[in-house]
Amino acid sequence: MPDSKRNSGEVSSPLRQAVEPEILKYMEDNKDSTGKQKITAKSIWQYLNKEKGFNIGQSTVRGIVYEIKNERPEAFVPLAFDPG
Repeated sequence: MPDSKRNSGEVSSPLRQAVEPEILKYMEDNKDSTGKQKITAKSIWQYLNKEKGFNIGQSTVRGIVYEIKNERPEAFVPLAFDPG
């Protein structure tokens, strides 16, 4: 169909599914790092490439790290008022 548009929903790649648990584990293991030793997307990318052998782009790792760091639980404040 020439008029139909492709679904632009989020598609998860097999590489992302393999890398994301490694990123979460690395972040959890190094969560106490501060200052010059703090975790950056670049340090995670270097860890994945050199130590784990993943061939993944730095921008891809940056995107995954950004999504992980900016996950926020949905805020909900129940509103309860007295009648009248």
